[in-house]
Amino acid sequence: MTTALPEISVEWKTQRAEADRLLGDTGVPLLLRLLERIKQAATQRRWPLKRIRVEHYQDPEIDWEYLLLVMDFDCLWDEAEKMWEDCLQNVVGGVTGKLEDPLKDLLRQTIHYEFESNP
Repeated sequence: MTTALPEISVEWKTQRAEADRLLGDTGVPLLLRLLERIKQAATQRRWPLKRIRVEHYQDPEIDWEYLLLVMDFDCLWDEAEKMWEDCLQNVVGGVTGKLEDPLKDLLRQTIHYEFESNP
């Protein structure tokens, strides 16, 4: 008997208005598509991804801000790092690789990625 994997949640730790402001009308749908693709890949590959947090980061010393997508895995650090690298290369790379340069640049400048491991 196969047990269903728990739903992977997306937790917005910032106001959605921050994403709207940073990404604009064309970037927000791309972010939402990217989040869905990450969730789909995690489910298909049976990654122990519990949630994705969307956080806003602004460096007070320099004029730089971005959204941080933190993938929270329920496994050991080394295992999580491999899955995260696979996700960046194949899932994120697959989405951004098909975009025209202005959109590709927008996502590169405004979305960054990290992971956590919480076994």
